[in-house]
Amino acid sequence: TNSTIIMKQGYLSPASTSNIAEVQGADNIYLLTTNGFYVSKDTLNTWQIDSTGLNGAIITRFAIDSLKRVYAVTENGIFTQNANSNNWQHLASFNFPYSLSSVFIDRFQDIYAADTYGDLYKSTNFGNNWVMDAAWYFGVANKYTRNAYGDLYIITTDNYLFRQPSNSSTWTEIDAGITSITNNPVIFDRISGDTVLFAYTIFGLFVSFDKGTSWTLRNRNLQTDKVFGYVQTSDHKDVISNVQGVFISPNDSVWTKIFPALGLMSNIRLDRDGSGNLYAVLPPGPGSAHFSVIYKSTNDGVFWSADTAGLSSTYGTIFYIDEYGTQYSVGSNSLPGAPGYVFKKPLNSSWQLDTTGLFA
Repeated sequence: TNSTIIMKQGYLSPASTSNIAEVQGADNIYLLTTNGFYVSKDTLNTWQIDSTGLNGAIITRFAIDSLKRVYAVTENGIFTQNANSNNWQHLASFNFPYSLSSVFIDRFQDIYAADTYGDLYKSTNFGNNWVMDAAWYFGVANKYTRNAYGDLYIITTDNYLFRQPSNSSTWTEIDAGITSITNNPVIFDRISGDTVLFAYTIFGLFVSFDKGTSWTLRNRNLQTDKVFGYVQTSDHKDVISNVQGVFISPNDSVWTKIFPALGLMSNIRLDRDGSGNLYAVLPPGPGSAHFSVIYKSTNDGVFWSADTAGLSSTYGTIFYIDEYGTQYSVGSNSLPGAPGYVFKKPLNSSWQLDTTGLFA
């Protein structure tokens, strides 16, 4: 790539479209982007593409040990580079055949690498020898931490959280205490901790004081960083949806959660019709036969009921209410290559397919 990247005072400005995937380092700063791997060795004044020796291999993740040696995982194994070098060396001691997706170095300098087939590997001597973890068969390891007690925690790519105690090879799923609070699937951003464990999720921060056995939602007075919807009721109360659900406030200071009744839910779109009815449009669920579930409230969110009678299985991506209270839902068919669907629901009626003449 010929992309030029300039970073100064914490700002990154690529000359071409380039997204930052990861940045690490101390004396040398290493930057993984969608356009390549870069290094700055002069306090961020200049950046150089750092690909010599990779022989075309593409870095997916990297980690740095206490000796400032960089480990980069690729589709062709692991490459390493010392802090005073500009060349990558293929790590011959790692001789497993599959493409690698992540790497992690813990506080004890043990190295973990995961491949795209769901295997997990470990080295306890700076990469000189590797063993496969035969007890791990829970998916592709994606994010890691290791606490002060030596317990290892892994989040998989499909967002499940597991723990391996320091004195055992057994893995245990430990996210039930979180999903019992959210009442919905959780998307994890990362996991960290020393004696106290922190799980960062789409719903907020969860804390565990017993190594992940139980969890507490600890957002306290933290403000949401993302609002998905906003409407006003007929008597001018504000209604918003954020990463935890739908909230209402008469004065923009005291907020009360009104949906869902149990658990948390993110990415809800809000609408209101001309009669003052509120609509909460939930995003499509997993699988090939789920649609955007629509809930309706006729009393400012005190009670909600599903409003999907007659609505077939679609990936509803567009929802609209006109001035007469007629609802429209537009989405693609659950079968790839099939035409999309448009449904409409007149006020006080059921959903009807509305594609006559649309796909001539």
